[in-house]
Amino acid sequence: MNRSAVHQALPYYVLKELRLVDGMHTAKEYSVGLTLQIPDLPSLKSESAIRQAVGSLKTARHIIKDGKDQSAPLIESDENQELFRTLAEEISGIIRTDEETDIAE
Repeated sequence: MNRSAVHQALPYYVLKELRLVDGMHTAKEYSVGLTLQIPDLPSLKSESAIRQAVGSLKTARHIIKDGKDQSAPLIESDENQELFRTLAEEISGIIRTDEETDIAE
């Protein structure tokens, strides 16, 4: 799968895990919102391509997981899990900073 498609789809799962999009239930809502919010990003995939990539991350494939070649959802690959953790940490850091700023004001 195209890496930029993964990079644009993976935040959907991070945001859901962090419960930042509780009202958003489908990949279609996410993909439409993403394309509407940042339409001038040259590497932004189409709404349809992002939606397909979101679904594809949950599709079983041969991946490297826990250092072994095995069949599992693409999102569980070692590479994507590292991206997932990094993105979750960055977003959590932004949230903490925003909360600290709100408290200070």
